[in-house]
Amino acid sequence: MIHSLYAQGHSIRSIARITGINRRTISKRLKEKEMKPYKQRSYNRKLDPYKEYIDKRLNQALPHKIPSSVIYEEIREYGYDGKIRIIQSFMSKWYEQHLNTKKQESIIRFETEPGFQAQVDWTVIRSGKNLPLWICNDFKLFKSTFYIFYQFYETRSLARVS
Repeated sequence: MIHSLYAQGHSIRSIARITGINRRTISKRLKEKEMKPYKQRSYNRKLDPYKEYIDKRLNQALPHKIPSSVIYEEIREYGYDGKIRIIQSFMSKWYEQHLNTKKQESIIRFETEPGFQAQVDWTVIRSGKNLPLWICNDFKLFKSTFYIFYQFYETRSLARVS
């Protein structure tokens, strides 16, 4: 992108303004004849030496699951010094791949018959002496939503709205 903008006649300063990159970096990149990609970094993870052992243990226990705390205690004896959360994350991905388990929906919807229930939510719009509130009432009967601004934060005020 830097080379193409420069070929179109833009100055280094205008390229810096357009891209948001420092002009010294742009000068440096323009001196390069071809774009050099960044080197792929590889990190040694704490769990890597133990993945083969964990894989073997989890395969042995199939179709049952081994708790991550058990695996954690076992590999600590072999010198693992990481946290249990790393093991939990690895094992959940492993079970998703090997047991074809899908994550369950975390929200279970509760529906009632039309006209039976209304939902009221509120929040403070601004702070100060008089607190206006935003009230949203979701009527199941009409499948519609309306908003009302209300000034008092009292139960009887909310009872009048809903």
